[in-house]
Amino acid sequence: PSEISSLNLNEIIETSVSQYCSAKGINHEQNENSDDQISLKTSLNTTSPIKGCQEDLHKAFMNLIINAEEALEGKGEIYLTAEEKPGLINIYVQENGCGIHENVADKIFDPFFSSKGNGHKGLGLSLVRSVIERHGGKIEVMRQKAGGTTFHIKLPLDHDRFKTNDRPPKKSIKDARILLIGDQNILINLLCRFLAGKHLHVTRVDSYGECFKTLKSDPFDLLLVDLNKNPANTARLTQKICHIHPDLPIALFNAPNTHGAPLS
Repeated sequence: PSEISSLNLNEIIETSVSQYCSAKGINHEQNENSDDQISLKTSLNTTSPIKGCQEDLHKAFMNLIINAEEALEGKGEIYLTAEEKPGLINIYVQENGCGIHENVADKIFDPFFSSKGNGHKGLGLSLVRSVIERHGGKIEVMRQKAGGTTFHIKLPLDHDRFKTNDRPPKKSIKDARILLIGDQNILINLLCRFLAGKHLHVTRVDSYGECFKTLKSDPFDLLLVDLNKNPANTARLTQKICHIHPDLPIALFNAPNTHGAPLS
């Protein structure tokens, strides 16, 4: 799961640029690049923080820089600019290479699509789009008439728009409500005491009829079923419960020992 915090986008882009340039030996902010080198320049003018995952955004910008550098084939310039507008930040990643074909532009964000060959898996730009969209933003690619390609990214400043595919926060165990089907006997009483000691709310019923009535009136997080209660009808009735309450987990316990051997 992503760690969400308030971020300075300028710092994230600068870190991505510095790390990539250091690893590849690419010139950063060089005024005149030589005939056999790539230079990378930035113009970052944002002040408002955004809410998001630093690691995810760092990976996204690293992939955009990698894509631009590969398009240049060893010579050219890469520009990263960021400007703040009311409610959003515009980021442009531009290179002055040979550009992309029109019939490719609509496919470059598709997973496993690559026009580069040489073992490229075609996942870099797909990852970029996924990250940007999870942050409530958009990304598009533009072909330049003079040559080269520009990726335009829009990220919102509205913190409430951040989107994530992470699972919802887990409910505290102290808040869990358990419905238990079982007779009033020593085992069930001990089980109820044990669960109550773990700060769980346990409701015990004697029959499946009571169970259905209770489930109609109150929400529960778990259904515990004593298999000794009604062995002949347990399978049919639990299937009915699953059909009516598909999101309710059911745990079966105390299976009858029909073979005279210890149960594992």
